Amino acid sequence: KANTLQKILYINGAKQTGYFWQVLGVCELLFGLLLIIQGTGFIGALFLLPITLHIFLFHLFLETDEIGELIQTGGLFAINIALGSC
Repeated sequence: KANTLQKILYINGAKQTGYFWQVLGVCELLFGLLLIIQGTGFIGALFLLPITLHIFLFHLFLETDEIGELIQTGGLFAINIALGSC
């Protein structure tokens, strides 16, 4: 139950900024597009790294009971690191 309260407080804090979710969505789309375009993949992976790290850490600390989601986000974070190191 404390975990649920932490998640609610965290998400409400992000919503209070007003434009957080819109900026996050635009950044994910833009950086994902950079991944697809040949020649800018490294830059796209580099810019996506903090976003995927943030999502992974959210699941690691606030959704510890969801093992499947933790594995999925950990895999995506590992893929992002692999793309950035190529």
